[in-house]
Amino acid sequence: NPMLPTMLIRDVIDEAMSDDAGILDRALADILATFDRDPACEDFSTPFLFLKGFHALQAHRVAHWLWHQERHTALRTAPRSGSPPHEDRPDTRRDLSDQRSMTRKPVRV
Repeated sequence: NPMLPTMLIRDVIDEAMSDDAGILDRALADILATFDRDPACEDFSTPFLFLKGFHALQAHRVAHWLWHQERHTALRTAPRSGSPPHEDRPDTRRDLSDQRSMTRKPVRV
């Protein structure tokens, strides 16, 4: 069943928030801070719905809670934010010579 992993993740998140109310309080503080500091953020739902950094931070908080509960195997089902590493970035496996060629040289004025 494709919904089973999603429901398991939801249960883990619910359990973490029930046990540590600070997780939800800090998420609210993150939303308010983003709304206050990011001019592109036009409403409170933007960080929650669209910002990968917000998702990553909340996923980290749940994973941290699991770690302190000594539920290390449950970390495999902990929420993952966004796409797998490097999927949404250009090729990050360039060799060193390629990196040097991409370095900007100072411009003399």
